[in-house]
Amino acid sequence: GRLLPYVGIEGDYGEYKDRGVRGIGYAAGGFVGGEVYLRDRFSLQLDFGPVYVALADRRYSIRSQGIDFMVNVGLTYYLGGSAGAE
Repeated sequence: GRLLPYVGIEGDYGEYKDRGVRGIGYAAGGFVGGEVYLRDRFSLQLDFGPVYVALADRRYSIRSQGIDFMVNVGLTYYLGGSAGAE
């Protein structure tokens, strides 16, 4: 397969609710990775990098924040036109 390296940034915001805990949070970070084509339209991606995460509980006024390390793995099947490996 053909390996295509990439870099990027990511930002996320969300709300959570579980067992009486309810709050909001966000994350922001950068990553580097690569995508390898296993078949004509099927690929595997792996990327990693540091991410800043901040969470706040609305009910108990608890906050947590810090830098963590994130690893993402993905599988993609391309529909339609030509895929990147062609």
